[in-house]
Amino acid sequence: MYTLCALGAWVVWRVLYRFRVVGHRLPKVEKGASGRIIICNHISMMDIVFLAISTFRWPKPVIMGKEELFSIHPVLSWLFRSWGAVPVSRGKGDTDALQEVVEQVKAGRDLLVFPEGTRSKNGELGMLKSGAFFIAALAGAEVLPCRILYTSGRPKLFTRVRLAVGKPLSLQELGLDGDWNGVPQPSALRKARACAAQALEDLRAEYIHTVEN
Repeated sequence: MYTLCALGAWVVWRVLYRFRVVGHRLPKVEKGASGRIIICNHISMMDIVFLAISTFRWPKPVIMGKEELFSIHPVLSWLFRSWGAVPVSRGKGDTDALQEVVEQVKAGRDLLVFPEGTRSKNGELGMLKSGAFFIAALAGAEVLPCRILYTSGRPKLFTRVRLAVGKPLSLQELGLDGDWNGVPQPSALRKARACAAQALEDLRAEYIHTVEN
């Protein structure tokens, strides 16, 4: 089901949204290595589709989704779970979901996450939250920045949509390579958020011309 959905969405989205991936090639996960934390800005509900089909690979990635998405309809709940989504209780310190995701990343699965935590109303990058970088530190995983770009700032049929893929950020670059005894320090997480935010802004500056008329 995952494969059929991903391939079908790839074909449809390329036609309806003239969707393309630009920038760097998505690097392979070495056998026995942790997966990556793939972060992306968040503008539209459709962002997750563009991100998921762009990072399609086996083992399928983990997707962190707010728990409200899993109560809209049983069919949607089943579809989200079949795509690897893990429901998260936002603002409640959902340690069970966090530990599940850390173990999945350690096992070699990529994690797709929108670190802003909510959609941007004006298309500008919002403040990044620490969760993605906390997981990166605990799982020993690189962070791969991606920037989704829409013509006129929003997805519209038959206009250009691009997903710009950056270079992976190592734990050293992010300042998360210390011995944290399981709990990264707030100062390290602040540095990681700033480093990742700059990488996301650099992607926009470099590739915004690909969606401009």
